[in-house]
Amino acid sequence: MFSEKITKYIEDLEEIINYDYSILSHIIDCSSKVSSSWSGSLLGYHARVYYRDFMAPPSGAYFSSEWGLYSNVEGLGLGLGSHGDWVEYTHDKVVDYIQKKSGSPDLSNCRQQSQLGKDVITDVKSKVCSIIYSQKDLKDDTYLNKLLSELEEVNCPSAKDFQCSHLPKGKLQFSTKDQRVETKIEIPPHIIVLCSAFELFAPFSAAKELKRVLIKIGDYLNNLEYKMSQEKRIGTNVFIGHGRSHDWRDLKDFINERLSLPWDEFNRVPVAGLTNITRLAQMLDQACIAFLVMSAEDEQTDGNHHARMNVIHEVGLFQGRLGFERAIVLLEEGCEEFSNIQGLGQIRYPKGNINAVFEDIRQVLEREGIV
Repeated sequence: MFSEKITKYIEDLEEIINYDYSILSHIIDCSSKVSSSWSGSLLGYHARVYYRDFMAPPSGAYFSSEWGLYSNVEGLGLGLGSHGDWVEYTHDKVVDYIQKKSGSPDLSNCRQQSQLGKDVITDVKSKVCSIIYSQKDLKDDTYLNKLLSELEEVNCPSAKDFQCSHLPKGKLQFSTKDQRVETKIEIPPHIIVLCSAFELFAPFSAAKELKRVLIKIGDYLNNLEYKMSQEKRIGTNVFIGHGRSHDWRDLKDFINERLSLPWDEFNRVPVAGLTNITRLAQMLDQACIAFLVMSAEDEQTDGNHHARMNVIHEVGLFQGRLGFERAIVLLEEGCEEFSNIQGLGQIRYPKGNINAVFEDIRQVLEREGIV
């Protein structure tokens, strides 16, 4: 149920993710190129000083934030300060230049889609958090809380947020001999354009990141749902699979009399009128763990002894239903293993003496929380 809702939320993000926002890439590229011609100073009018025609400064050109454009004034002869053809532009002049260079794009539809993206992202984050926090059994899930932290970190910064990232950190100190400069910081026009483009771009980028986190959350919830559905199907009986050997009876007495646990085996319930499939389905539904006694009974032409085929069949059935850790093979000494038993949960016991491994069996039951 949870994973289906997550899938629906991911689908809601697809329209945002698939939107063609290449129009913003041109603006970002042009703004970045203009940045190479900028004075590099944030002091007053310095923020609007660029190399002439917004060209990259040639070798030897240098802008001095200490003297500003004084060195460009004829007759001073100071030999100090800026070198090169630096020009103070108006804010609008810089913005118009970037607009023309990027093709004077119409951003109305992009703004609309960007705002839609913000709304969808906010809505999806709220719904996912609401789903998870409303489930008491999920609140203390460490991994899920980690994913929720990642979810909360997905956001859409504003242009002002991006502008702040371009400002120097810490307390600002001014040092200039340029009398035209008022000791205040100004944001350069090309950075204002750049940050405005970043603001529009942010929801498209955030939608991709949100989708990545939602996929992880969806996969995890899907696994939890599968685990819960499996647990609902698990019963309370200790099932004992066996052949004709009486070893299983000693195991049954240990399970029932010593550990006081309910037990089951194929012939415990009269099967008259029941198909084998029906009886097997009952045993699978009612079992919480299975011990499959593979005793050496069927002699082969090569002299080796194998377990009865019904036990091998039950091994596969219960491992498929309960998992490898709850379907334990008890392999008698002298009984041949079947081809892919290696690596499966098994306990080996001496020939005719299953009592020797009762302590191992009890430890398995403790490990699984059954006793």
